[in-house]
Amino acid sequence: MEEKDMDEVAILRHCEVAIAILTFALLFCIFLFVLWGASRPYNLEIDVKSFTVNNIYFGMGTNTSGVPTKMLTVNCSLKISTYNPASFFGIHATSMYVNLMYTEIPIATGQVNFFLFLNCIRMV
Repeated sequence: MEEKDMDEVAILRHCEVAIAILTFALLFCIFLFVLWGASRPYNLEIDVKSFTVNNIYFGMGTNTSGVPTKMLTVNCSLKISTYNPASFFGIHATSMYVNLMYTEIPIATGQVNFFLFLNCIRMV
């Protein structure tokens, strides 16, 4: 009779260990699933709000050494709105260089660097 009780206790102990291991594995999988869902890559949403050209001046002439030159002056502004839909991570955005060219001569070059925090909208 005692031997049967010992066998039942051993079987119960093995079941408890198996249930503990399965519970730990299930909780670990749930944790990894939540972490994966929070760290999915999100696309940055960018809207061009306005592009304004305030002033354009084109002139031709010669410099002090007598070389003919062309001159172009442009004063313009670009306003963009950016939105970061990520709920867990911020986004560091860097634009490529933007070149304004006139007859293969770069007139203006610009670049925008900024950091967007979680769920924020920013006007640049």
